[in-house]
Amino acid sequence: MATYEEYKAKGVVFKKVPTKEFYGYEALFVDDSGNWFSLAQTNS
Repeated sequence: MATYEEYKAKGVVFKKVPTKEFYGYEALFVDDSGNWFSLAQTNS
C-alpha cells in the first residue's frame, strides 16, 4: 500500500485501488491519454 499512496500523491489516477483478488493484489490506473493499466502482485 505504500507504493499506492506514493503514486497517488504524485498524481496517478487509480480506477481501482489495490484490491485482494484470488490470485494476489491488483490495482488499475490510467495515463494522460486515457490508457488503462493493471498493476498486479501475485501470490507466489
